[in-house]
Amino acid sequence: MTEVFELKIAPAICFPLQSYLGKALMGEGQQIGRIKDFLLDPTLRRVVGLVTHKGSIVSAADISLWDKNRIEVDHLDMDRPQVEQPELEQALSLLGDLRGRAVVTLDGDKIGELKDFRVDSRGELAEFEIARSGIELTSLFPADRDAARVLCLPRSALHTLNVDFITVELHRVSSLDLERFFRADPLR
Repeated sequence: MTEVFELKIAPAICFPLQSYLGKALMGEGQQIGRIKDFLLDPTLRRVVGLVTHKGSIVSAADISLWDKNRIEVDHLDMDRPQVEQPELEQALSLLGDLRGRAVVTLDGDKIGELKDFRVDSRGELAEFEIARSGIELTSLFPADRDAARVLCLPRSALHTLNVDFITVELHRVSSLDLERFFRADPLR
């Protein structure tokens, strides 16, 4: 007799970037600053740095731990001038450039505004949250589910990041992924 096992893949644990704002930035067991903002590369679509409350820029390459409660860096010398960090040349600020920007489909239909990005335990963008305020998505979801206020989509749906708007490719996300990422409660 052959046994059948159902394989269940747990979703990756993701942390909202905004949950880190104001929290301690740790290095070698001590606090070296507080997190004020994050910098994202619009081409690579990933976090490339963070800004401390004193205005210092920390490259994502120097971050050794992304945990639910804190971010840690490898060493204390984080105050390199920005000119030494070419990955930050095109970076967009989460708070200043991206949060609240219109999120539109490739057809130009607005579906909401960017609320937040979620990162995995390696600091990679995994999901993004949209505060719903645009077109109805009844073609994708049953009518009773379409009333949700927050739509959380996987990174694969992200097409373009810029300071004017953010475009998404809903056709690149399977209906199963959409069902998994669609939620009415912003706190998972």
